[in-house]
Amino acid sequence: MQLRQMFAVVGLVLVSSFVPVPSEAQAQMVGNWELSSQGPRGGDQTMTLVVEMNDGELTGTLTLQRMGEHKLKDVSVDGAEFSFSVTLSMRGNSFEQEFSGTVDGDEMSGAISGARGQRVFTGKRVG
Repeated sequence: MQLRQMFAVVGLVLVSSFVPVPSEAQAQMVGNWELSSQGPRGGDQTMTLVVEMNDGELTGTLTLQRMGEHKLKDVSVDGAEFSFSVTLSMRGNSFEQEFSGTVDGDEMSGAISGARGQRVFTGKRVG
């Protein structure tokens, strides 16, 4: 009976050693964010960013008011710095938007880069 219990404990230790643990920097990105930027044609633009941890990787979506929800691609975090991209579609054309910036607690800021240049954004955690 003791041998069986020992094997069970050893098995649990081995399995738990393969479960990915998010870094502090990754954990800081996880959550719901409201981003604000000036749109490419002027006016204010509000976006919802949802970042989740799935199997040790950051995933999520970016939702724009008039363009719907888009999956995040190439999510990267290094300390307080992050980056990701999304592919947007409008009138049959697709284009990349690259986001990069820094996170500080419940706030983030950075730049959005795309075919029409670069603009700044700010964000606050909402959940």
